[in-house]
This record gives sequence, C-alpha cells and structure tokens, in this order.
Amino acid sequence: MPSTPSQPQRIVRLFVASPSDVGDERMQLAEMVEEFNRILGKHHGVYVDILQWQTHASPGLGRAEEVVLESMGPFDIMVGIMWSRFGTPTGKAGSGTEEEFDLAYDRWKKRQVTDILFYFCEAPAPYPRSRNETDQLEAVLRFKTKVQGLGMVWTYSDRARFRDIVRPQLTDVLIRKFGRTANQADPLPAPPAEIAPPPSAPSVHPEPRSNRLVSWKTWIVIGAALACVVFWFSRPVPPVESAKSAVRPDVVQAQPSLESQAEARTHIANASKLLDEAEYSRAIQELNTARQLAPSPEEKNLRQQILTVVDALPDGEKADWTKKIHALEDQ
Repeated sequence: MPSTPSQPQRIVRLFVASPSDVGDERMQLAEMVEEFNRILGKHHGVYVDILQWQTHASPGLGRAEEVVLESMGPFDIMVGIMWSRFGTPTGKAGSGTEEEFDLAYDRWKKRQVTDILFYFCEAPAPYPRSRNETDQLEAVLRFKTKVQGLGMVWTYSDRARFRDIVRPQLTDVLIRKFGRTANQADPLPAPPAEIAPPPSAPSVHPEPRSNRLVSWKTWIVIGAALACVVFWFSRPVPPVESAKSAVRPDVVQAQPSLESQAEARTHIANASKLLDEAEYSRAIQELNTARQLAPSPEEKNLRQQILTVVDALPDGEKADWTKKIHALEDQ
C-alpha cells in the first residue's frame, strides 16, 4: 500500500482477465499501475489495486473458475488481454477468460462495473503444431467477433510496447471517472482585503482654482475626436458576404446516413458468419459493400481477422484464398 496520503484516496479494484500466453503483457500492466499509483494517483485521490488470479486466488472446493471469481470479489474495471490462446472450458464457458468477461459484462449492464477494456494482440502467432493450437486461434477470432458486437475493442501488434498502448487509455478512465472532481478540489485562498490609502496631507500652498470651466487645449482634443467619428461613419462600407455564399461546397463532406450505417452493420454481421463458415471471398465481398456504405473500425478489424485466418492456412490452400482475396481488394 502507498504511504498515507494527505487526502483520502479511492481504491479502484482492477481485474485482469487473460490466458496464459500473454504473461509479458500482464507484467507490463502491473508495472504501469504501480507507476500510476506512485506518480498520478496520489494527486488525483486514486489508488489502483490490481487483481490477478495468479496472485489473489486461493485454494477451495468446487468448480475451479468459480473458486477464482469468489477469491477476486467485486471489482470496478476489467482489462482483458488475448493473443493466440483462448483457454480451456470451465463448464460454464469456453474458457476462464470468456467466463470472466461474461461476468464483467453482466455487472456492467447493472452498473456494478464502470469499464471493460479489451485488447487483442495482432502480432504473428507461433506456427500451430497441433490441431488443438489451430482450434485455439479460431476460438480467439470467434470470441473477438463476439466482443466487437458488444462494443469497441483495441488491437496492438508490438507486444513489447503494450504498456504504452494501455497507459493513456486506462489513465484517462481512472482520472475521469474516479479522480477528484473540480468541485472537490482544494479551495483557492481568499484575496487579501483591500487596504484604504491614508488620507493625504493638505498642501501648504494650494494652487488657485481657475474660473474657466474648460481650457483651450481640451477643446482641441474634443474637436479632433469629433472629426474622427464623422470620418468613420461617413466612409463607404463594403457589402458583407452572406453566410450561405461563404460556405465552400467542395469542403463539406457528406456523412453516411443512419440507414447506410445500419445496412453496413448488417453486411459486417454477414461477413462474420461467412468467416465462421470459411467462406473468405464472400466475407470480403460483404465487407467491401459495408465499406462503401459506411466505413467503420468494425469492418477494418474483421477484414484483418480474415487475412489472419487465411495466412494460417496450409500453403496451397493459403495461396488460392490469398489470390482470390487480393483480386477482391483491388476492385
């Protein structure tokens, strides 16, 4: 725990859900959280307690994943990380990570969890040495499609820089949703009371008051000011261009309509089903249609998933699918 702060801190419980192949990312996340607590947390009244089954779970009887979740207890934020391994079935879900996500999503809908941040690694995976490893990668892609259907996920390709990816996003959530608000900030000190100047001593030799109300110099200044006013209002005023004519039509970019966006989502959903059926060319065609209707991150991410699956196919089958997909991409 940190040293006793000058003001009370809110403890935010952060649960990490991930399979066994992203241990480096879990270590980087723990180091990033320790850095936040040491540098920013004490200034914003936030202390993050990171929860991982490797450090917080304890032995118990019953279903293994249920024992893990009971050991973790309630949490405020979940960070999910996944690469090429999906995990083993728990009896309730396809893997421990999936069951943990389902629990967090259910709590999020009940406003018991503030945020779910899920990250998928797109670095080249090790070549599968067995059918089980191939099934693991396919399960990851199906799960990614499931999570994308519920919200936005984030991808990264450089595993060594994972902390640089998650740091700004997690820091923003911690400070914006759990930090001290502007109304809770320390009040500014009140300005000092104004001190009245001491009365001045009367002049020993007061100057005689003039009987003239306005001097001749004052009249010169007033006349010059009036001349400037007359000149300003008598000058010709150029016509003002209307707001409508000032708008350049070539600058305005049309935004996709709501109907186009809805139709694009339908094509993306069709492409996801075709991916599960190994119909990669037809899936790319659906995504091309979705891109023409309304480009989106979901379409881009699903397109990358298809290319990743095709790249993992045997050489002969891979070359055939790659040729077809490239032909569709060039259209």
